[in-house]
Amino acid sequence: MNDKFSISMKRYLIFLILIIFISKYYDLSAQKKAIWVVRDALKDRYSIDQIIVTAKKANISDIFLQVRALGKVYFLSNVEPVVNFVNKDFDPLKIVIEKAHQHNIKIHAWLNIFYIWSGKDPPDDPKHCFYKFYDFILRKRNFPDYQELRKQGIEGFFLDPQYEDIKQYLIRLIIDLVENYQVDGVHLDYFRYPGVDFSFTPQNRTQFMLSNFFDPYYIYSRTKDYVKDRGFEVYQFADEVYRNSLASSLSLFLKRIHSEIKKIKSELYLSVAVKPDPVQAKYRYFQDWISWLEKNYCDFLVIM
Repeated sequence: MNDKFSISMKRYLIFLILIIFISKYYDLSAQKKAIWVVRDALKDRYSIDQIIVTAKKANISDIFLQVRALGKVYFLSNVEPVVNFVNKDFDPLKIVIEKAHQHNIKIHAWLNIFYIWSGKDPPDDPKHCFYKFYDFILRKRNFPDYQELRKQGIEGFFLDPQYEDIKQYLIRLIIDLVENYQVDGVHLDYFRYPGVDFSFTPQNRTQFMLSNFFDPYYIYSRTKDYVKDRGFEVYQFADEVYRNSLASSLSLFLKRIHSEIKKIKSELYLSVAVKPDPVQAKYRYFQDWISWLEKNYCDFLVIM
């Protein structure tokens, strides 16, 4: 490998891994090897060529190509703001697909879903979904402070998976992608909550209270008082009801995405990146991935 190629690989952060697929349907008769290609590798034709060179040399079968991150997309979209270097004359997703398919390599469009912004300063673009759904960014009681999020180990700002307008927006974005590009799969990343403490918006708290007659925020903001006033068994029950409601919201949305994309391309693969421990995944991040497979809500999972 020459020095220029080595520098390029370091610069563009192309990660080679042996994907651990968990699936009932994806063809696992042969070993699958994949690379995760982050969005910075799509900035010019030279780096795109290196993606294919790397894939060929490593006998890669699948490429997970990051095409949405921080609320912007890296393909020509009619739904969401496009990064400034993508245009009709330079469409990196189209180029990668064409080159990969020449070598029988599958392209999975990798999208960060609910995680839409990071940093103490808000986005510059007024059309960014950060502003479009400002009132539906997950929080404790008030709008989250970025430094507090980071102290809690949370990457940044997450959208509320329960808000219908957000779900419709994301489905339109995915449909726009699969209708206009010959991708082999759609891969959902950050398809989860950041954690129970930052799982609230004013609307979802209100909806939950109307259905269950208690405020879920009170369980976690004043746990000792809740246990003292109502007893530990009541606290356990309330905690379980709320956590199950969050897991259910993700499961039902995944089912909906699966149904929508299969209507367009039945052969398209839908995959999700999940936390490896199924108990932690379900009760901390609300990814009930065992049931996702059992109920055919996706085609395979990628264990992180």
